[in-house]
Amino acid sequence: DNDRNTKGNPGLSKARAAVAAVGGLVIAPSFAAGCEGTDWNDHARQFGIEATGRQLVDALRGVFRGS
Repeated sequence: DNDRNTKGNPGLSKARAAVAAVGGLVIAPSFAAGCEGTDWNDHARQFGIEATGRQLVDALRGVFRGS
């Protein structure tokens, strides 16, 4: 889980460490300041499934482009 409101963001930190060990990938949703969400489900509930899908697809496109 993306614990972006917790010091050190332990959820995302542990996820990054795990994927580094196996060559994986972590994609966490982006939220504007003031938004309370932390994960993809929160994003979909706040912004709708279409907006969440666009953000996820854009993140994956960046991975495949090497950014």
